Amino acid sequence: MQLTRGSVGSPIRRGSLDTQPIDKSRKTSFPGQKKGSFKISTILDQDEEKPNSSIVEISFELPTSIPKTIEIQGFPNHKNNMKGVQEQKRKEGCCPMILVVDDDAMNHFAMEKILKSLKLKYELAFNGREAISKYKLRIAAPCKNKCGGFKLIITDNNMPLMEGVSATHLIRDFESSNTLARSVIIGCTAYTDKPAEHYVNNGMNDCIFKPVSVSKMKQIIDALSDLSLC
Repeated sequence: MQLTRGSVGSPIRRGSLDTQPIDKSRKTSFPGQKKGSFKISTILDQDEEKPNSSIVEISFELPTSIPKTIEIQGFPNHKNNMKGVQEQKRKEGCCPMILVVDDDAMNHFAMEKILKSLKLKYELAFNGREAISKYKLRIAAPCKNKCGGFKLIITDNNMPLMEGVSATHLIRDFESSNTLARSVIIGCTAYTDKPAEHYVNNGMNDCIFKPVSVSKMKQIIDALSDLSLC
């Protein structure tokens, strides 16, 4: 019986292609092996007790040290990107940081359109009393992301149940008594009988007059960039 030597991965077959007698000391090494990779050698022999059988020896030469990680060029590093992914998830799951307070549905619609164009999330309240309830609820029952209270409150002044100035006084008193960070409160009114200083003196940070443009609101938002509004 004669044996033929196959290539890597192919079986050794019976045949007559190799008519040379088997050299017991002969080794076959497969070319193209790089340093640190597997090297396969075969020794073909015949068992003296069983002439019709053959002995195949396969040896492996392993690298002295095997790297724990393999870096693939062009593949993103998960450690470098993890922070960005977590931050993106946090932003997607965060609570709105803006509260819009107005008793007129058309004014709500106009403000919603402006804030959506600036890619900002918000909540709505229809009077000062509802605004106070939503404000205190966010403080008393924080979400799992611990977003905290509203960072920006845009409020009309003339509203039923409670006007904007009265709501501002209650919010400022609540902040002081609970040692909370002060929310930015911007008055937004159509009445020009009182200057903006009147609203500032009553606890607001500023007051703008309707109608409000996208550019004006963007100017206000840009000035509050340190608040990290979602």
